[in-house]
Amino acid sequence: MMVMHFMKNKIQGNPKITMAKSKRAVNIKNCLLVFTLILISLPGKAQEPSKLDTITQTSQYPYDQVVYQEIIRKRAFIFDRPYKSTGFFIAPNVILTAAHNLYSNKLTKVTEITLFPGRYNDSTPYPPLTLKTERLWETNIFVHPNFSWNKSEYDFGIIIIPDSLINLQERWPVDIHFKLDESFKMEINDSIEVAGFPASHGYDGSLMTHQKQKVFKLNKKTIPHALDTQTGNSGSPIWINKNGTHYIVGVHTYANLATRIDTEYIVMINNWINAFTH
Repeated sequence: MMVMHFMKNKIQGNPKITMAKSKRAVNIKNCLLVFTLILISLPGKAQEPSKLDTITQTSQYPYDQVVYQEIIRKRAFIFDRPYKSTGFFIAPNVILTAAHNLYSNKLTKVTEITLFPGRYNDSTPYPPLTLKTERLWETNIFVHPNFSWNKSEYDFGIIIIPDSLINLQERWPVDIHFKLDESFKMEINDSIEVAGFPASHGYDGSLMTHQKQKVFKLNKKTIPHALDTQTGNSGSPIWINKNGTHYIVGVHTYANLATRIDTEYIVMINNWINAFTH
């Protein structure tokens, strides 16, 4: 009987020992997972500035109208700091960008935006401009009414700059090169371009990068793409150059995805502008 009992433990294993080993294995896996997540969240050098096409002549069109943005939010329980992103001119007083750059609710409200048109390191072809008011999110910002976090099909909005601020600028864009055209149709194999200010993975928002690729798929309200974008590129223009005219077809929002700016959305944007000016 003793031999049989010993053989049974030998074959099946001691349940207490097996359970202890299992717990240690789970703890090791959890530790490895946490360590991996920490490594992923740390600023990396996976993409150096030299690997992408860096625009140095940002005073030339259309790059002079791609805007580096620093946006400050008033948050409950969180210290305010500038959030880096990209926008672009669609009129001398209107910036189009991603809605998640501008979105406000009861817990987080945009109270200050500084615009750096055509930034290249510490220089800009036009002086930086700051909009600052406690109710900025109500008076000068419009976002799609159905937008909420991670809703990429609605992820666009505009900033309207008061003429009183523009009139104080020494220089400011007058001829806008990015065009919203309700009749323009994007097709598979069209060449799309993006320019913006990455602010992670070796970048700090001081350099503008540019890329292009062929359209390989079109969804109803989004454009999947394989462009190499980083944090800070949110709000970058996606355009098609047809005979020298830069037609806006989308706004970059998340990794490998842009919100389509179609006829419906162009009408919505124009209605926002008209509502502000009348």
